[in-house]
Amino acid sequence: GQETVTVTAAVPSGSCEGTGSISYLVSGSNVIAYVPKGTWNSAQTGIDVVNVEGSSITNTQIPTGSDSINSCASNSVTGQTVCTADNSDVYVLKGTALDPSVTTNPLTDGGTGTIGFSGGSATTTGVAMDAVDNKALLGISVGGTGGFQFLDLSTDTFEAPFATKNPGGEISEDPFIDPVHH
Repeated sequence: GQETVTVTAAVPSGSCEGTGSISYLVSGSNVIAYVPKGTWNSAQTGIDVVNVEGSSITNTQIPTGSDSINSCASNSVTGQTVCTADNSDVYVLKGTALDPSVTTNPLTDGGTGTIGFSGGSATTTGVAMDAVDNKALLGISVGGTGGFQFLDLSTDTFEAPFATKNPGGEISEDPFIDPVHH
């Protein structure tokens, strides 16, 4: 007879979240939220880091200079969180501060121009996490057309940006990654 084998892959917490603004970092029984203070049409800056469950950190706000942060995504395997500004600045966080292992922080993605959504417009419009492959996927403007760019978090380097195949040049406001199928 024929045998059926079922393979289940453990998908780390946060891997299937869209690029909405708030992200969650899960570590054991502790859950931390990273809450960007900005939006695509706001000049408010900073990222709030707060305990949702547990008490692993002291609630704080990470300053981001003049950068308005629109989205964060967390990797519960490495403990890193990536947050995107409305321009092309990309912050890599660890705990309640910039990750000290990232030499240049914030990083600069390959976004150019802006793309618009119902809530405003930006060069970099959000970030989703692929904790399985340790990569962040950024929604970006590629010369005014919607596109994407991967950030390899094991090397802190960006892959080449690419425009969407959508005939209208649009991307979703909240794309996400399927980490099981890579």
